[in-house]
Amino acid sequence: MVNSRYSSIIRSGLVALFVAALAGCGGGDGTDGVDGVDGVDGADGADGITPGLVYNVPAMTATDWANLTLTGTVDNVTVASPPVVQFSVKGPNNKAVVGLTTAQVAFTIAKLVPASNGEPSHWVNYIVATPSSLTDPLCPGTLGKPTNDSTGTLVDHNDGTYTYTFARNVAGDANTPGSIQCVIDKSTASNKGDLGDVSWQPNLTHRLAVQIQGYNDPTAADHLRLNSAINLFYDFVPATGAKVAADDAGNRELVAIDNCNQCHQRLAFHGGGSRVDTQYCVLCHTDQRKFGVANSTIDYATSTLYGPNGEIYDPATYDALTSTQKTAIRTDRVNDKSWTDFPTMVHKIHNGPHSMLTGNNIHGLNLEEITFPRSQTNCVACHNNAAQADNWKTNPSRKACGACHDGIDWATGAGVTLSGSTFGHEGGGFADDSDCTLCHRPGGLRDNTLAHAFTQTDYVLNGAVPTGVYNFTYDVSAFTYGAGTASITFAIKRDGTNISLGEYNATTKPYLYMEDATHYATSYIEGTRSRGPQVVVAYSATKDGIATPADYTANLSMSLEGTSGIWQNPTTHPNATTWTKTSGVNTWTMIQNGDNSYTMTVAAAALPATPGLATGLIYGTFNQVGFQRWGDPVTPLLIAPQTAKRSLTTAERRIIVSADKCNACHGQLGASPNFHGGVRNDPQTCGICHNVDLTAHHSDPGYVLDELHPTQSIDSTVFIHRLHSGKTIFGEDTGFEISYPQSTANCARCHEGDAVTTTTSKRLFRRTSHPTATTWTVSSPTAAACTSCHDTEVAAGHIASASGVVGNVEVDQAGITALTAVTREGCMTCHGPGRSSDINVWHNGAL
Repeated sequence: MVNSRYSSIIRSGLVALFVAALAGCGGGDGTDGVDGVDGVDGADGADGITPGLVYNVPAMTATDWANLTLTGTVDNVTVASPPVVQFSVKGPNNKAVVGLTTAQVAFTIAKLVPASNGEPSHWVNYIVATPSSLTDPLCPGTLGKPTNDSTGTLVDHNDGTYTYTFARNVAGDANTPGSIQCVIDKSTASNKGDLGDVSWQPNLTHRLAVQIQGYNDPTAADHLRLNSAINLFYDFVPATGAKVAADDAGNRELVAIDNCNQCHQRLAFHGGGSRVDTQYCVLCHTDQRKFGVANSTIDYATSTLYGPNGEIYDPATYDALTSTQKTAIRTDRVNDKSWTDFPTMVHKIHNGPHSMLTGNNIHGLNLEEITFPRSQTNCVACHNNAAQADNWKTNPSRKACGACHDGIDWATGAGVTLSGSTFGHEGGGFADDSDCTLCHRPGGLRDNTLAHAFTQTDYVLNGAVPTGVYNFTYDVSAFTYGAGTASITFAIKRDGTNISLGEYNATTKPYLYMEDATHYATSYIEGTRSRGPQVVVAYSATKDGIATPADYTANLSMSLEGTSGIWQNPTTHPNATTWTKTSGVNTWTMIQNGDNSYTMTVAAAALPATPGLATGLIYGTFNQVGFQRWGDPVTPLLIAPQTAKRSLTTAERRIIVSADKCNACHGQLGASPNFHGGVRNDPQTCGICHNVDLTAHHSDPGYVLDELHPTQSIDSTVFIHRLHSGKTIFGEDTGFEISYPQSTANCARCHEGDAVTTTTSKRLFRRTSHPTATTWTVSSPTAAACTSCHDTEVAAGHIASASGVVGNVEVDQAGITALTAVTREGCMTCHGPGRSSDINVWHNGAL
């Protein structure tokens, strides 16, 4: 507002100038006139932007914009014709973000069609047509798959709040020029029915979604994209304006994005990662995506998926096809249903190579190359911590279930099950989903919580352990160590109670942990041994000239049972309370304590008086007999307790990777994908066996794995990195197919604390191959870990320049000792914390 006093001064000044100008034309000065009346105040001007109190997007550097962390809310949505959205955006320290344009912001809106006839509720997106005129009653325009709206009007209120008015009218009917409904209704496209019913239904739940991403200045030469896009949501009923809570019965939130990011770090797709929440994904990945896509078919008799022109997708030849040929062979629409509809697409992606069909190709993805880091039966891995997360067990559908069970023809019930059986769907064929819950409901004949469990671990991970399923755990209460001897005190707990090893009958099955003759747990099932309880003492002894190495070098172990186990020692009655067993030159003794715990002691000359590392542990799985699922006995039911361990005061191996971090993706490490029968499920135990001496050989003596690895060390620091980076481990015949679900540059995803940058001179050289009986090729410790991913000659040369040794030197034992004595890797000189090429900074820059 302009002050009236200043207005008078300005007017007086102008008068004076005018008088002076007249004086210049001649004549005498006249008498001053009386001041005029003050003018009316002018309108208030727009508030200015106060530097330092807001984030002004156009004024930010590209780097500052790229690293900006945003938060926001949708404050209100009204729909009379085009939707009008009011939203707010803030940056760090709660400072407003101003200056956003439609170059960074886009919107979409969809309605939630309620469940009907057994079919679950589903989203229908309105933004499937673009009018070319807002006034022509013939409603010309184009039709397309669900998309966003970003060509409307965005008003920046310069305080972090904005108002956006859609370019499209979603509320108009078939007679409203320019409306979505009118464009579709007047269209002559023969396939417009694929877009479904997009009529405006204001009494249904709707979701308005916003994405904020992109470049702060797309025209600038140094522009950068926002690293962390955000998605905002507003669920509401347009007719009343009422907001709809996530847990409202009329809403649909089956997956929480935090579950996705347990593995994916930060799920981000489309346009440089603009969609970062599954609540956005479901709005565009609807059945409407079949629009404009040719239909593919399934031959259930041969479990073959045929593309639109009768082709069968072959990953071996796909890359050589032209883009047109690739599009023609995609199986994005099958049996007139979109396979890029979110429930179908996501289940099929995560089922990956377990599909029963040959020829899967969704939008160019070779599903056989996508692996899931845990059992596909673990539904709760994704369906958890969301309002309607239990839908998988309470409201099953042919769409969702059939995405994994894709060998079944639901119309007839015929086909192939995931186990490979050809008896098809046990319940037969169905025309709709209305009868699914007759069997597949909690407590039903084929309760999904039971149907998706084949081991005790499956039950635990799905959060539903039936009555009668044992829960075995280990407890290690003491570990003592001295020169030539070590003892570990442990208990085996069933359902929280220490148990005795039970009875032994030499003429019948050797029951362990008996309850009765029908229900028991054992590591023998009809003569087939599982990996029953085993006690291990691991340590490091002098090696390669290092007196107390920081890596395990050896271990001693004793099974509780089996032909070589201490409990079934044929020279001592197994029902005694003390057992002894000689294994080679070592003597093992086990005593039963009064509380049904046991103490195992080994006398072994190999145990050094001063080890670098020493730890005691017990591991092993159990098979439970007698538990019945649906009235049918399941034998065996595998139970794999987490490995228990106890460190010596002189320290076990430093914590490099925690089990919690592994299990964020794997559920329970070792269970599925299964290795060692589920026995090794704590990463701290991997390095005990996978130590510096362990190498893998290819069957061809001349086989070269890659530029740096003539064969391969399977020391834990090497092979675990190679597994997660998708590298070959054991050679071409390994059978491993690994797809890591996030950037391999994110070391902190697995590693604890400063494990990546901590080095010690007591770490040992890794044997990368064993060409002869007395020689090895070797790599220095840090070089071995880094070249597991950085496996080129360029990387090798770089590491060699820092005094590293990279698997290209063949030496005998004396040579290894000599190299160990003189090698001092200089990696951390540049790559250490705060250094010029800090590894954490460099790796984070690659994310």
